[in-house]
Amino acid sequence: MSRFKVDEYSANKLNTVCIAHRGFSGRFPENTILALREAIKIGADVIEFDVQLTSDNQLIIYHDKTLLKFLKPESIISQMTLKELQGLDIGRGEKIPTFEQVLEEFSGQVGMNIHLKASGEIADRVIAICKQADILDEVFLAIERKEEITRLKKSYPDVRICSLFNRASDEIVETNKDLGIKILQPAVEVLARNGKMIVEKALNAGMIMNVFYADCFSHFQWLKRLQVAGILTNYPDMFFECFGRRTNK
Repeated sequence: MSRFKVDEYSANKLNTVCIAHRGFSGRFPENTILALREAIKIGADVIEFDVQLTSDNQLIIYHDKTLLKFLKPESIISQMTLKELQGLDIGRGEKIPTFEQVLEEFSGQVGMNIHLKASGEIADRVIAICKQADILDEVFLAIERKEEITRLKKSYPDVRICSLFNRASDEIVETNKDLGIKILQPAVEVLARNGKMIVEKALNAGMIMNVFYADCFSHFQWLKRLQVAGILTNYPDMFFECFGRRTNK
């Protein structure tokens, strides 16, 4: 059973939460079973990963729209089948996993920050699968489009949502406060401009900051001083070096 509960997090009751961005992606192939497993092994409270659809309607864990990283820019993910994509070695023998494979391996072990790369059906399917796995209280969905946040809040009041809407703006709190959102994910550059005021503004509005991102010690220290609720990082080991706690799971 995962020790992470979204409602405790969004109520700001936890120590600063380590969110492993695409798993332990600084040292292992991102968004793979290996990267996610290693993140959990080192003690990450939450694993973050991206979900999108293949041409044959399968939910996969992958960030980019193309295979440009593998020198195949003409290969568009949404136009490829699961079989085609899983034929690719994306590092250390790892394959692109399906959403179902990730849940089968890690459900109940860790919190999940699920970044949905599209709107509509993909969110409905992810929610249905999470409900079936009985992990809705350990999962939050990262959504960028305001209209999709509004739809999901109305259709699924028991689903926790992290808003990426207007995430690069100093007005992120003001533009989200009427959406019924408790978790905001601002770009770190927003906090670089006036972090203390924005964090306080969010807390006063009943919201917390789930910051993207930090990868060096000085940035961790700075965000620690700002007392943000959670930090996305490609290097969860460095997070623990700064925050001085590690949980073997």
